[in-house]
Amino acid sequence: MKVAFIFIVKDGEEYLEKNLNHLKRYNQDIYAVENNSTDNTKIILRDSGIKKVVTLDLDTKHSTELCTKEVNCSERVRRLAFIRQKGLEAVINSGITYDSIYVC
Repeated sequence: MKVAFIFIVKDGEEYLEKNLNHLKRYNQDIYAVENNSTDNTKIILRDSGIKKVVTLDLDTKHSTELCTKEVNCSERVRRLAFIRQKGLEAVINSGITYDSIYVC
């Protein structure tokens, strides 16, 4: 079975290596969508050996900063959907046929 894992990350250096190592145990393809991180996230992803890293430069905000009164306002949901779609496009455009695609 051929599986693709997709995850999105911004400023995730604190947990990124641990999560990547966990996913790598499955010996499947890993795709990441990174949005303008200011910590060492980009370096960790570059050196990780995963299948593909999509780098976006939307702005400097974390998605949680987009909402003032609630956690999941429509602006945040739209942003996360857009970023997730970029990961799905990377998988689809890879030319590889996957049995399953998981967005983590």
